[in-house]
Amino acid sequence: MLRRVLDISSIVMWLFSIILIIINFDVLPDNIPSHYDFAGNPDAWATKAFIFFMPALGIFIWLILHTIVSRPELDQYIHVPSLYGKPNEEQIENAKLLIYFIKFEIMALFTFIVVKDLYTALGMPFKLGVWEAILILSVFGITIIIFMIRNHKLDKKYGMSD
Repeated sequence: MLRRVLDISSIVMWLFSIILIIINFDVLPDNIPSHYDFAGNPDAWATKAFIFFMPALGIFIWLILHTIVSRPELDQYIHVPSLYGKPNEEQIENAKLLIYFIKFEIMALFTFIVVKDLYTALGMPFKLGVWEAILILSVFGITIIIFMIRNHKLDKKYGMSD
């Protein structure tokens, strides 16, 4: 159920970003921001068609990760560290759940970038400065750490019982 909610939420965010682009495309200037410096100021520009790049890249990454977690024959490519030899089934499922969360967070990130690009291009920039990078990296980092801890607990649980 959680996996389905994460996937549906990801697709809704993707559709939201596409709809925002379509609604605002005609009023966008010919050049839009395509890159920002560490302080959040645009430092590179591209044609307004570039605004579709972020949602396209986001759905491409999402589809690759979705294929990996939805096809059991690809489980062998999901590397799960184990102190006791081969990882158990719960560790594999934990790793898959991590990928579902990462898919969701990637789509949230790309949606945020689209909104930021639109606002900046329309003359209403919002900047979090250095906090933007810290926040984004923290979300991904905390997610990974939580799942590493879960994996370690599952590894100990099943490794000790052998």
